Amino acid sequence: MANATYKPEVVFGKQFLASCFALPKTIQHKVSNFITKFQRNPQSTGINLERVKNSIDKKMYSARIDQKYRIIVAYDGSEYLLLYADKHDDAYTWAVNKRIEVNPRNNSIQLFDEITEHERDEALHEPAAHDGLVANDYLSLTEDEMRELGVPDSYAPIMIRQRTWDHLNHWLGRLPEDARVYLQLAAEGQSKTEVLKMARESSQLASPLLGLEQTVSSSHVGAMSSHAESDEQSETSSVKPHATSFREALSSYNTQQSFVVVQGESDLQRLLDAPLEQWRVFLHSSQRMYVERNYHGPFRLTGGAGTGKTVVAMHRAKRLAALLLNSKSRQKVLFTTYSSNLATDIQANLKLICTNDELDKIDVINLDKFVYRFLRDKGYGYKIWYEDTGYPCPDGQMRNIDMVWKEAIRDVGTDSLSGLTAEFFKSEWEQVIVPQQVTSAADYLHVVRRGRGTRLGRDQKIAIWKVVDRYQHLMKEYQACDIDMAMSMTANLLNESNRSTKRYAHVVVDEGQDFSTPAYRVLRSLVDAHDNDIFIVGDAQQRIYRRTVVLSKCGINISGRARRLRINYRTTEEIRAAADRIFEIDTDDFIDSVFAAASGTDTKETQPVLCDDLDGSTEQAGDSRSLFSGPVPTVRRFATTEDEITFVEQWIAGKCGLNKIANNDGGESTPSEAYADARNICIVARTGPRVEHWASTLDRDLPYGVYQLSREEEDRQRRGIRIATMHRVKGLEFDYVIIVDVEKGACPPERAVESAPDKLALAELYKRERSLIYVALTRARKEVLLLGRS
Repeated sequence: MANATYKPEVVFGKQFLASCFALPKTIQHKVSNFITKFQRNPQSTGINLERVKNSIDKKMYSARIDQKYRIIVAYDGSEYLLLYADKHDDAYTWAVNKRIEVNPRNNSIQLFDEITEHERDEALHEPAAHDGLVANDYLSLTEDEMRELGVPDSYAPIMIRQRTWDHLNHWLGRLPEDARVYLQLAAEGQSKTEVLKMARESSQLASPLLGLEQTVSSSHVGAMSSHAESDEQSETSSVKPHATSFREALSSYNTQQSFVVVQGESDLQRLLDAPLEQWRVFLHSSQRMYVERNYHGPFRLTGGAGTGKTVVAMHRAKRLAALLLNSKSRQKVLFTTYSSNLATDIQANLKLICTNDELDKIDVINLDKFVYRFLRDKGYGYKIWYEDTGYPCPDGQMRNIDMVWKEAIRDVGTDSLSGLTAEFFKSEWEQVIVPQQVTSAADYLHVVRRGRGTRLGRDQKIAIWKVVDRYQHLMKEYQACDIDMAMSMTANLLNESNRSTKRYAHVVVDEGQDFSTPAYRVLRSLVDAHDNDIFIVGDAQQRIYRRTVVLSKCGINISGRARRLRINYRTTEEIRAAADRIFEIDTDDFIDSVFAAASGTDTKETQPVLCDDLDGSTEQAGDSRSLFSGPVPTVRRFATTEDEITFVEQWIAGKCGLNKIANNDGGESTPSEAYADARNICIVARTGPRVEHWASTLDRDLPYGVYQLSREEEDRQRRGIRIATMHRVKGLEFDYVIIVDVEKGACPPERAVESAPDKLALAELYKRERSLIYVALTRARKEVLLLGRS
């Protein structure tokens, strides 16, 4: 605990960082110099620390940046909290009615606007309203439960009286952030029980180490932990009950939503030199607990789009890398995802939160590439083939997987195979034979085919196995293997390895819903079974490939170690609700149902779709809630393609302004700050050819330029409207998203519909297509447009 030589920590508030980035560049440089001096000695005369006159909170001080600018600092005798930076008068105006205190109910340092006696009297005597009511989960909260959710005592009697959205929104912005989040969730219909459980759990949790790099021991700032001396880096700790000082509350999860301890000039530069993306620094308590906890085996975390799964996974990888560095281990962390695009994006984002040493401890690679390199290094010369791509064969002919299956069917040539297409054989291979490791006709006769739409007799199964056997021989003849073959081969080789210490101590998996059974067997083989071995995040709503998996059948036991995130940090509530309806509304016409769902129009409704939980059970989708509001999605269908193009071009011109053109150096000239940056708009189409068409059209007709997103990392400085396929935008986000050409024959492609072997396969195809549209919708932060032809 503190002693006579204790040096107070310097702590940045979320609002302080936001205000710094709003300052002119020359002043930002002065802020950086000021903070360096402040860290050395907050009490030096050059800092000019003085109490804010007329402030209702005596802990509010100002410090001088220069003659014109000031920083507002809170000091309670234990720690310094930097809260806000602005011009002198504006900074004082901001501070005069602010209160900052430790809430002993939830152990959080809370910053909020104090309420005046006059405001309190008016609020308590205001007549109850009855239009636009919030959800019953909010209306049923008691005053004491309000306080449990972090509502300050002065606000609890007022907040319990708010019944409508208009009245609630009037007060929400004045509350501390931790309380605001919980109240909004309840008001939107999140279960009261769930919200209270979340709040109670987070109020008791604290981090054993603080700071950007978690190098500050929480024992220095008041955390009480039974293992702080022996194992403080591998477990969460408990915050001191009923904390009263900044020092005691800094380590609590609730405090860390809005404040971060800053150590030295390196921390300072990393915060001020990079773009302010709050996920880099501030995690909600419901996220942080999954980053810092110790798990006695594999762990799985699900959640809807925008709930921060990838953010949690990246912070988890950083933490595991730091633990390996501290223990002097030679092992590494593998961070893997399904596609190379996502791996590229994750690598770029890890650079924003990790030190160079931590980055060296993390291998980021999509699993297909890992398997390719592994087999190549083992001397296997087979080429890995993927669907819809042609490859040269030893006989000089070009072939693809479809052609090999058709060749195998022809070679077997039996009447019992009549009506079974190459598409049937591919799906039977991927969904039955490979996952269940069937290796003989005898095994296949008794295999479980649950969920398959085509019933098979004994003679058909025998004939099918002959085709499967012939397919495998043909692939060997062509010196090729499909990705399932390659994964299975890799898993077997890894299991046969006699290596005493494996390269990886930990595996972190993003977009886990898209991994196949053989892929998970590879991951299980890559790391020994021990604490924190495998950490998986995923969302079955976003499954855009035909993969389903039961983790326990892959040797990955998550029993008792599976949780779900329910707070959406990316999209508006309007976009979230529209995207979730994609799975809830069904009509006889697929495209009609998509437009009806996005627009919220009345139509025939089915039961909400249940998504699998990656382990053989189901969980209901649509259980997250967003913290933001905005316009409802724009949903339009046009008579012609030309009408659709005209609408899109006029919308973009209105949003960006025809005079706003990005300069070659990345800067811009604009008549008004109200205009949007064209780089924050993304056109999303179903296929590559449609992307090409839109790119050439918009580049010809509009002055902003276009930038087609490829497999490479996005260059954020490059000018132009972003254009990409639905598959490519997975994992990305933009302020504005325009989804085009959503129409019959395109979503899904007509060829895919025609090749579906049975009704069940067709239903699965449409389900994956809903997932693709869901992914596209949820890339938008502020506005989304769903467009197509009638």
